Amino acid sequence: MHGCVFDWPETVAVAAANIAHAQLSNRLETLGGDYDLIWCSSVLHFVPDMTAALRKIHAALTPGGVFVCVQAEIAPTPDDAARVLPYDLPMRMLGRTVTRQGELAQLLRDTGWRQVEQYGTSDFPMAPVQVLIART
Repeated sequence: MHGCVFDWPETVAVAAANIAHAQLSNRLETLGGDYDLIWCSSVLHFVPDMTAALRKIHAALTPGGVFVCVQAEIAPTPDDAARVLPYDLPMRMLGRTVTRQGELAQLLRDTGWRQVEQYGTSDFPMAPVQVLIART
């Protein structure tokens, strides 16, 4: 397996040194640059402070950058909400955050995202998800 660490130039300098020290240079490379796109799939449930995380993601992107977030949210109608229940209940019992449909889009707006689009989909193996696309 081979991989590439992409991050800010200052960060990849540290990563490159650690990779060389671990003698993994034949399998890992580094590339420094700016972020134009950040993809996040079912991750925000596990973040203790979603507002702070969204602000950090916003700050990491270049102007005009895009954040794509795929996230299960609780639907407003009982029948649709029941479809998320098998996913939602264990997450909530573990202390994870599962937002209500529309809450994450509003939180993106509240944390400074310029444009927020939201699309629903049911073609996800664990639970119906919302796809949010936000721009800096």
